[in-house]
Amino acid sequence: MIYKTNKAYITTTSVSCCAGNSELELFSNICEGISGIETDPTYFNETPAAIGKIQLNLNFFDNLIDKCDEVLSKSNLENFDDTLLVIGSSVGGINLTESLYFKEGDYKNIDPNYHNINTIQNILEQKFRFKDGI
Repeated sequence: MIYKTNKAYITTTSVSCCAGNSELELFSNICEGISGIETDPTYFNETPAAIGKIQLNLNFFDNLIDKCDEVLSKSNLENFDDTLLVIGSSVGGINLTESLYFKEGDYKNIDPNYHNINTIQNILEQKFRFKDGI
């Protein structure tokens, strides 16, 4: 069996998580054992919960678009025809779910389509017109 091999290059990265909002901050915090996970007694009906909050002044989608803009700008590519954008997340639209829950105190009006990991892909495809390579 013959396998075709292609080379892949990582041209740039970006990060936004509770342990750091830049690669340098994240690496430094990991080395120092700082996770960014905190106990928040007010987050969920006065029940203490371990929460990893991203400390930004942007909402989830604005942060996502901002980070993607950053990666594309730093890549120095003239076009993105042969570009694969890799996104990692634990939950795609949790911010909408949480906002609605805290506003209404109930999950009945939550659209599960926005709580899907594909939410990130869909937002970026709409904003940047990326092609779905899969």
